[in-house]
Amino acid sequence: MTAPQPSWPHHGVTLILGFCTRAAALGGVFLNLVYMLSGSAGLNVPMFAIGLCIVLVGTMAGTIGVDAVAHPYLRTLLDHLVGPRGSKR
Repeated sequence: MTAPQPSWPHHGVTLILGFCTRAAALGGVFLNLVYMLSGSAGLNVPMFAIGLCIVLVGTMAGTIGVDAVAHPYLRTLLDHLVGPRGSKR
Protein backbone atom coordinates (compact mmCIF):
# COMPACT_ATOMS: atom_id res chain seq x y z
CA MET A 1 0.00 0.00 0.00
CA THR A 2 1.39 3.39 -0.96
CA ALA A 3 0.99 6.69 0.82
CA PRO A 4 -1.54 9.13 -0.67
CA GLN A 5 -0.04 11.80 -2.88
CA PRO A 6 -0.69 15.48 -2.07
CA SER A 7 -3.31 17.19 -4.19
CA TRP A 8 -1.47 20.54 -4.45
CA PRO A 9 0.78 21.26 -7.44
CA HIS A 10 4.47 20.61 -7.07
CA HIS A 11 6.64 23.67 -6.57
CA GLY A 12 8.97 22.74 -9.41
CA VAL A 13 6.16 22.62 -11.96
CA THR A 14 4.82 26.02 -10.94
CA LEU A 15 8.33 27.52 -11.06
CA ILE A 16 8.98 26.05 -14.52
CA LEU A 17 5.65 27.34 -15.86
CA GLY A 18 6.11 30.69 -14.15
CA PHE A 19 2.81 30.62 -12.31
CA CYS A 20 2.75 32.20 -8.83
CA THR A 21 6.53 32.32 -8.98
CA ARG A 22 7.19 33.95 -5.62
CA ALA A 23 4.70 31.76 -3.76
CA ALA A 24 6.14 28.61 -5.33
CA ALA A 25 9.67 29.73 -4.47
CA LEU A 26 8.60 30.37 -0.88
CA GLY A 27 7.15 26.87 -0.66
CA GLY A 28 10.37 25.47 -2.10
CA VAL A 29 12.41 27.43 0.45
CA PHE A 30 10.42 25.92 3.30
CA LEU A 31 10.73 22.42 1.86
CA ASN A 32 14.51 22.82 1.50
CA LEU A 33 14.71 24.18 5.04
CA VAL A 34 12.88 21.12 6.35
CA TYR A 35 15.23 18.81 4.45
CA MET A 36 18.29 20.71 5.70
CA LEU A 37 17.10 20.60 9.32
CA SER A 38 16.45 16.86 9.04
CA GLY A 39 20.11 16.30 8.17
CA SER A 40 19.73 15.44 4.52
CA ALA A 41 22.82 16.13 2.41
CA GLY A 42 22.72 17.22 -1.18
CA LEU A 43 21.72 20.27 -3.16
CA ASN A 44 19.43 21.62 -0.45
CA VAL A 45 21.73 24.44 0.66
CA PRO A 46 22.26 26.01 -2.81
CA MET A 47 18.61 25.52 -3.71
CA PHE A 48 17.62 27.16 -0.42
CA ALA A 49 19.81 30.16 -1.27
CA ILE A 50 18.46 30.44 -4.83
CA GLY A 51 14.85 30.19 -3.64
CA LEU A 52 15.45 32.76 -0.94
CA CYS A 53 16.90 35.15 -3.53
CA ILE A 54 13.83 34.68 -5.74
CA VAL A 55 11.51 35.38 -2.82
CA LEU A 56 13.37 38.38 -1.40
CA VAL A 57 14.75 40.08 -4.50
CA GLY A 58 12.47 38.72 -7.19
CA THR A 59 10.53 41.87 -8.03
CA MET A 60 10.78 40.91 -11.70
CA ALA A 61 9.68 37.34 -10.99
CA GLY A 62 6.55 36.75 -12.99
CA THR A 63 7.29 38.98 -15.98
CA ILE A 64 7.79 35.91 -18.17
CA GLY A 65 5.54 32.86 -18.16
CA VAL A 66 1.99 32.29 -17.02
CA ASP A 67 2.21 35.11 -14.46
CA ALA A 68 2.63 37.68 -17.25
CA VAL A 69 -0.74 36.64 -18.67
CA ALA A 70 -2.61 35.70 -15.51
CA HIS A 71 -1.80 38.66 -13.24
CA PRO A 72 -3.35 41.44 -15.40
CA TYR A 73 -6.47 39.30 -15.87
CA LEU A 74 -6.69 38.52 -12.15
CA ARG A 75 -6.08 42.20 -11.28
CA THR A 76 -9.00 43.38 -13.45
CA LEU A 77 -11.19 40.61 -12.07
CA LEU A 78 -10.28 41.60 -8.52
CA ASP A 79 -10.89 45.29 -9.30
CA HIS A 80 -14.39 44.45 -10.56
CA LEU A 81 -15.15 42.37 -7.47
CA VAL A 82 -13.57 44.52 -4.76
CA GLY A 83 -12.92 47.86 -6.42
CA PRO A 84 -9.73 49.54 -7.57
CA ARG A 85 -6.85 49.87 -5.16
CA GLY A 86 -6.97 53.01 -3.06
CA SER A 87 -10.68 53.65 -3.56
CA LYS A 88 -12.92 53.84 -0.54
CA ARG A 89 -16.40 52.45 -1.07
